[in-house]
Amino acid sequence: PASRSVWPVPRTRPVTMVKAHELRVETREQLLGRLEDLRKELAGLRVAKLTNGAPSRIAKISTTRKDIARVLTVFHSNERIAAKKLLADKPLNQWPKDLRPKLTRAKRRALPKHLKNKLT
Repeated sequence: PASRSVWPVPRTRPVTMVKAHELRVETREQLLGRLEDLRKELAGLRVAKLTNGAPSRIAKISTTRKDIARVLTVFHSNERIAAKKLLADKPLNQWPKDLRPKLTRAKRRALPKHLKNKLT
């Protein structure tokens, strides 16, 4: 074939997109600051949409929404990791249910190792 069409057409990524690996090294305060900035930017973009702003600004709305979601995902992930570190010395039945290891239903209900092999 002399002329091959490339499908799908590769998209270029927006310049302002935040990367999750960059967010993971930021502190709690930096993440909250970035979240506040992104929410202000989104509010401004929505105003621009209502006032018939430039199409390039309107196109940034979806990117900004995804950036906010990415920041919140990393923030909540960090919060869960910190909570697990605080609870590390407590038994699992004192942990909140959403932080306990999932395992399988059978493994959750099985006897603990020290009771499983115990002879009467």
